[in-house]
Amino acid sequence: NPVMVGPRNPTTLAYVLGQYSVLPRKIVSILTRAKTRAARDGWEAVVDELIINIRQEKGGDTKGKPHYQILADGILEDFDLSLRGIKDGAATRSFFRQLSLDLKHPTLAHAMGSAYAFESSAVPELRIVYQLLADLARQSNRTIGGSLQGFFDYHLEVWEPGHEAGLRLACQKYLLTDADRASFLEGFLAIMQSMEEWWAGMAEEATRLPH
Repeated sequence: NPVMVGPRNPTTLAYVLGQYSVLPRKIVSILTRAKTRAARDGWEAVVDELIINIRQEKGGDTKGKPHYQILADGILEDFDLSLRGIKDGAATRSFFRQLSLDLKHPTLAHAMGSAYAFESSAVPELRIVYQLLADLARQSNRTIGGSLQGFFDYHLEVWEPGHEAGLRLACQKYLLTDADRASFLEGFLAIMQSMEEWWAGMAEEATRLPH
């Protein structure tokens, strides 16, 4: 990961964490767009799975508190770092612009491959984010509190593995031809490449900040 191999100090760490937080902030909107796209072409099993994911993200299993709010409140409490009002950097804007295009792709299998890439990458991505927070905690003499720790524990061990498996199995029901599978893979790889470029862009932007 470009951020993990570059210089990491409180300023660069705070910047990258802020930029990454745009993803959980927009996750419900992204999943809703994927659900609408799947519903239009009758991929009902995928629609049902995305409904479950959206419900959880909006707080269905956390007493009505959305996952993004748990993350934002935890980082504010533990690090005195506000994620509210974070402005998208150039790399972040580029990533979400490309994601939107892939979710609108005329071939549904491509669009759903993009959505699956989003879900299947969540666990490794969150492990990196957790490590960045641990670095920030060590450098600033702070501690990751119980609420924030719970956010990562449940996402890494329960929610995200469930989302990945559920969406993978749902999509498989509709990938009936070699052409379908090739389009799905194309959409998957497009988003994985975009995420690589996003992380590289965030790392570069962070190094240009005054320290």
